[in-house]
Amino acid sequence: MTRSDKRNPSGSDDQFFEDAFAAIREATPTPSPDLMARVLADAAAVQAAGRKPGLRDWVRKRLDELAGVLGGWQGAGALAASALLGVWIGYSGIGATTLWTGDLQLEAADEDPFAAFLLEG
Repeated sequence: MTRSDKRNPSGSDDQFFEDAFAAIREATPTPSPDLMARVLADAAAVQAAGRKPGLRDWVRKRLDELAGVLGGWQGAGALAASALLGVWIGYSGIGATTLWTGDLQLEAADEDPFAAFLLEG
């Protein structure tokens, strides 16, 4: 005899589970009236106490106003990403700035035909 046969002597697992689930569905537990009264009394006490606005609410309101000015949270995210990119580029340097320096203007014009237009400007 296999393990499933010991639990369900009829051999039909599907019917066994269907019967078990049907019995569970029929038995609906209801909370006692005493429990419901305590829960409702606690809820009324919490509602009566209210929630006082604090520093967190003030900060959240100011951040929402700032995000609204910047075009929503998407605009604020784009601004933050651009600022971080600027800091990164500023810290690491872009390296090839010889085109804009005064000492190498002629070399840059000889290497790049479009650099002459930038230098005339």
